[in-house]
Amino acid sequence: MPTKRRSRQVSPLEFYGLAAIAMVAAGTFLLYRRYSWSPVEAWFITVNIEAVLFFGYDKVLAWSGRNRVPEKVLFGLSFIGGSPGGLAAMILFWHKIKKPNFQRVFWAIVVLQIFVGSVWFFMIR
Repeated sequence: MPTKRRSRQVSPLEFYGLAAIAMVAAGTFLLYRRYSWSPVEAWFITVNIEAVLFFGYDKVLAWSGRNRVPEKVLFGLSFIGGSPGGLAAMILFWHKIKKPNFQRVFWAIVVLQIFVGSVWFFMIR
């Protein structure tokens, strides 16, 4: 008797994480090729738009009681440069504002980005 092969369930972290990476890569490529933006500008604009979209989508999922976007994905988008978009979305959608653990990690990412950006800026100049 042949055995049934079970299909592997895709975790929300994998699904949303891969979707975020694909969307940021596609948006960056589009802005870079179509509008001749520098790769850094294209990436920064795209990752911040994606951060706003993912934070907003997570808020919609929270209202409906469905499976949420994992916080690791939101932190990942913030870490790779989407913290301004994440902050704008938190204020705009009033999302994750009252979660102290989320706030601690988010602001630690922002402080790290400011530190690295300052070091990079002063080392280059």
